[in-house]
Amino acid sequence: GLRSTEIDCIKLRLDCNFKRMRLHAIDHPFPPPLPEKCAANPSDLYQVVQRHSNYPPIIQTNTCRVSVPFKEQRHHRAPSESIGNNYSPKAQDLKIENLTRHRPSRKSSATATGPKRRYTYYVKRGIPFYMLAPYPKQSMVNIKNMLPPEPEEGVKKPIRTLRNNLTEEVEEGYYFNLRKSIVDYILMDPSEGQRLTINNIPKPFPRRVIRPPVPWAVSYREAKLWQMQHLFNVCPFMGLLQQIWIERYSSLRFVKTTDLCSTTFPLSPSEFVIFIQEQCEATRQELDEGWLPYCVSLFVVHEHMWVDLLPENEPILVAEFFHCVAALMSLQLRSLVIDSLQDLLQFFLRHKEGNDFSGDFDVLIFVHAQILLVKLQVKNSEIEFSPSFQECWEVIREAFMQIIRSLECKLFSDIDRQYLRTVKPDESLVTDILSQVEEAFQKNTVGPKRYLDLYEKYRNLLDNTSDEEISEFLSGTHSLQDSKIDSIMCMWMEIASLRIAVPLSMFCLNARDLNDYLCDCANKLIARIVTFEMDENRRLNIE
Repeated sequence: GLRSTEIDCIKLRLDCNFKRMRLHAIDHPFPPPLPEKCAANPSDLYQVVQRHSNYPPIIQTNTCRVSVPFKEQRHHRAPSESIGNNYSPKAQDLKIENLTRHRPSRKSSATATGPKRRYTYYVKRGIPFYMLAPYPKQSMVNIKNMLPPEPEEGVKKPIRTLRNNLTEEVEEGYYFNLRKSIVDYILMDPSEGQRLTINNIPKPFPRRVIRPPVPWAVSYREAKLWQMQHLFNVCPFMGLLQQIWIERYSSLRFVKTTDLCSTTFPLSPSEFVIFIQEQCEATRQELDEGWLPYCVSLFVVHEHMWVDLLPENEPILVAEFFHCVAALMSLQLRSLVIDSLQDLLQFFLRHKEGNDFSGDFDVLIFVHAQILLVKLQVKNSEIEFSPSFQECWEVIREAFMQIIRSLECKLFSDIDRQYLRTVKPDESLVTDILSQVEEAFQKNTVGPKRYLDLYEKYRNLLDNTSDEEISEFLSGTHSLQDSKIDSIMCMWMEIASLRIAVPLSMFCLNARDLNDYLCDCANKLIARIVTFEMDENRRLNIE
């Protein structure tokens, strides 16, 4: 038999002859033309050869296997010897018999302590565990809150085991990344990298996942295509509108917290309403004159971003586009209204503990600045709040309604029924906020009513029973040395020493009018006694 070297030489010669024939065929037609007398009736073999010369075959015809590429003719190998020559041009010369049958020899240990190995050592073992910040417990609580509740004992044990494994994986990932961050931070100093013999830091690469076909892929693509064509959620112009809002107007509020904190409180209910109206009007003016015209101008400046998506013969698609723009801008305004409502809610919830107190009133009990100023007045022999608590609640509720009604405008003057709407007063969000404010408000109505108990000792001045007592006193025998005037003077001094402004958390009571009224009543009693004594002495002198 032939040796392997001789076979290789024969194959090499055949390949050279084949290439030489192919180059010759390019320059000279094959087969050569027939004589004139035979050209009219060529043989079948000549026709086959001529057809193959014009269109060389790409698939072998006479083979045991089906669909064998023509290029396999020159390899002379069985199908089992091919490794994937049809999949990659670089693999066309590979054979199973030429594969490596032994594991490649291990590299020398000179690189065993290379930069990558040293870097891995410092990340895994270079930092002791006790030097690391412990894993935040609240983070694990937040993660578990997003999972279904834990199963009962003895039920679904694999699920419980899976949860425990995932918990350990989270903690291991936390400590690994913490060590890696510390090492990377230290190696930012070139001198430290030189000292530790670590020239460069391995660059992390994102993990890539190859997803096989899934049953919901078709429906997903259809839903995505429908959203792109009808909701325009991937339109660059929509992203531009959102970016403008985030950069310039996301921090805007109808009632600014800084202005609330810098205002001199307490305010009367009428002044409080005017303050809220001025705040809302200023923000509305900024949106009307700044944000809205600027957004409209973007349609002209960046026309190339959206005009190609709207064919001229598709009026429905054009209407859908502008509806989507109006919906996006309405959501932006809605976020502004909701944030403003939440800020005003937090301003009132500072007084959610109420203003109830026991025993004597102490001015240092309630340290928060009061909001509304309420006067104490006498009406029909009773002490009343002016305005009443019901009127105060209507003022507070109106403040929230001012924010809701602050802005509802037309987007384009040329397009009908294209309005920017925000929040409706009857939404559950608004009712929940108002219920929280009302609960805090009701807790702050207890203290003022309890403070009125301080004036119970002066009830006789309010219901005019003191006049009857003085009349009864003067009808009897008495002397100038009687202590009646002294007792009334002491009562007058007590009333005059009462607080004019009473801070009670959300409310501040103004008792000036009430105290003045009671002092006037006491002065009238003293004047009546003095006048009676003077008349009595004048009568005795005449006698």
